[in-house]
Amino acid sequence: MTKARVFLVFLVAFGLGISLGSVVPLGVLAGAGLLGAGIAALISSRPFFVLFLALGFGLGVLRSLGPVWELPLGWLLSSLLALKASFLASLSRLFRPPSDSFLAALLVGERRSIPNDLLQAFIASGTVHIIALSGYNISIVTGAFRSALSWLGAGRRLRFWLTLAAILLFVLLVGAGASVVRAAVMGILVVLARSEGRLYAPWNALVFAGAVMLLFDPGLFEFDIGFQLSFAATAGIFLFAKYFEKKLERLPKAAGIREVLVLTLSASIATMPLILYHFSRFSLYAIPANLLILPTVPVTMLFGFLAGVIGMVSEALAQAPALIASLLLLWEETVARFWASLPGANLRLESFSLGLLVVVYGGLAWWGWRLSRRSFPKYAAKPHR
Repeated sequence: MTKARVFLVFLVAFGLGISLGSVVPLGVLAGAGLLGAGIAALISSRPFFVLFLALGFGLGVLRSLGPVWELPLGWLLSSLLALKASFLASLSRLFRPPSDSFLAALLVGERRSIPNDLLQAFIASGTVHIIALSGYNISIVTGAFRSALSWLGAGRRLRFWLTLAAILLFVLLVGAGASVVRAAVMGILVVLARSEGRLYAPWNALVFAGAVMLLFDPGLFEFDIGFQLSFAATAGIFLFAKYFEKKLERLPKAAGIREVLVLTLSASIATMPLILYHFSRFSLYAIPANLLILPTVPVTMLFGFLAGVIGMVSEALAQAPALIASLLLLWEETVARFWASLPGANLRLESFSLGLLVVVYGGLAWWGWRLSRRSFPKYAAKPHR
C-alpha cells in the first residue's frame, strides 16, 4: 500500500472518529474501539497499520469532545465577517429580492435570507444542491482565472501563485465560511497537482478537505446540511460518473447536454437520501430541472461575483455584470418554481430514519465500489504541462 493510500485511510479513520464521537457515548466508543483495534492487530498481517488507523480514529474521537487548542484569532474573524458583510451589502444594493439572497447563497452559501417560498421551490424541484457551496464553485473561479492567465501568456509557475492568490482572495471576500474553506482546500489541491504535472486524485482531495474542516469544526458533520450535501454530491460524481458516461454515450455532446446529465444523475443519486432524511420530500422532476439550471450556474456565479466585488467600490461600474447575472438568476428561479408547481414535485415521505439512511448509503458505496475500484472519473483534473 502506497504512503498516499495509507494517509488517505488515516484521514478516513479520523473523520469516522469525529462522526461517531458526536453521537456515541465516550465509554461505549472507547471500549468497543480498543477491543476492535486489539483483535484486528492480533489477526492482521499488518498490526502497525491497524494501530495507525486506531490512532487516527482516537484522535477524531478526542477532537469531537471539544477544541484541542485555542487560537487568538478574534481580530481576524472580525475582519473577515466585516468583509463578508460588505460583499453581501453590495449584492443587496445591486440585486432585487429574492435574487440578492439567491445569489448570496450561490456564491457564499448564505442561505438564511432566502425566502421560504423560493427555498421550497428549490427543494421541490430537486435543485437545492446548487446553493450548497462546494468545490464546483471554486473550480469555476480557478478555471476561469487560469484560462485568462494562460491566454495572457503567463508561465506555469506564475499561473500557480496567482491562482493560489485568487483562491485565497475569494475565501477572504466571501467570509471564510466552513463551506468556502472546504471548497478552497480542494481547489488548492487541484492547482498544486496541475503545477506539479501530476494527476489530481479526487478522493484524496475530498477526504483531506473533509478532515481539515472536521478538525476545526466537528459539528459540521452532524449539523451542517450544506456540508453533507456538498460532500455527497462530489462523492457521487467520483463514484458514478464513469458509469453514466458509458450508458449515455449516444447522447450528443452539444451544449454540454451529456455532461450535465451525467453530473446531474451522479450527484442526484448521492444526495437524494440526504434530502429525504432532512426534508422528507422527493421530486419527480429533478433531472429536467437540473438540465435547465446547471448549465447557467457558472456564468451566473462569474458575473454575480464580479458585480459584488466591483459594487464594493463603485455601483455604477457594477451595473453591467449585475444585469447579466440578474437575467440568469431570474431564469433559474423561474425554472425551479415551474417544476415545483407541477403535480408530483413535492412527494412527501412519512419517515426516513437515520438507520435507513446508513443502509442506503452502504448500498450506494458497495455499488460504486463494484462499478469502479479506482473511482477516477473523467472530470478529474488532467496533468498540466
